Amino acid sequence: AMARIKSLLWQMVKGPSEGWVTFVLLLLSMMLAVWSVGSVGWVPTPGLYLLALWGVVLALLLAKIRFSGWLLAISGILLGLYLSFYQLTSLVDGATSLQRHAEVVNRLFMWGEALVNGSVSSDTLPFSLFFLFCSWLAGFICSWSFFRRHNIWGAVVPSGLVIVLNLTILEPGAQRLPLYLYLFVVCLLMARLFLLEREHDWDHRNIQRFPADSRLL
Repeated sequence: AMARIKSLLWQMVKGPSEGWVTFVLLLLSMMLAVWSVGSVGWVPTPGLYLLALWGVVLALLLAKIRFSGWLLAISGILLGLYLSFYQLTSLVDGATSLQRHAEVVNRLFMWGEALVNGSVSSDTLPFSLFFLFCSWLAGFICSWSFFRRHNIWGAVVPSGLVIVLNLTILEPGAQRLPLYLYLFVVCLLMARLFLLEREHDWDHRNIQRFPADSRLL
C-alpha cells in the first residue's frame, strides 16, 4: 500500500505525461477567456475564476483515470453544475446554508415560471448561474479534450467561443487585450501539441532524442 501511495505521489510531482508547460498554457488560455467575461461584470459571478481553475484541474485528474470516459465526464460536469449552484448561495440571504440553498432554488424556480408564462423577470440570479457554469464547463471540456484525447480543437474551441462571443456583444471600442493574449497563448499551445506528436512519432520509430525529460518541458 505504501509503495502504491509513493507511486501516486511521484506521478503527481512529475505531472501529466504532456508536461507542466502544456498544462500551464491550457490553464492560461482558459483564464484569459474567463478574464474577458469577468472584467465586464455583466452580472455578479462569485468564484468565476476559481470554477474555471478547478474545471481544468479536475478534468486533468479524471482524464488520467483508466475508466469509462463517459461516466467520468458526466460526473465532472454534474459536479461543476452543483459547484456553480453553490456559488449562488453567497448572493442570497439566509441564516443557514440550507436556507440559502432553498432561496436559490426558489428564485430560479420563480424565474423559470415567469419565463414559461411569458412574463418578464428582473432577477439576474439565473444569468449568474449561466456564466458560472459556462466557466466550469469550458475549462472542463478544454482540459478533458486535451489530456484525454489530445484534441487541440476541443482544447481551444470552448474557450475561444467564450472570448469571441463576449467581445462580440461589447462595443466596438472595447478592450481587446484579452483576445490578443489569448491568441498568442493558443499559438504556443498548438506548437506544444505538435511537438508532442513529433516526440511520440520519434519514440515509435526508436529515434534518439535529447535525454532531457520531456515531461518537464
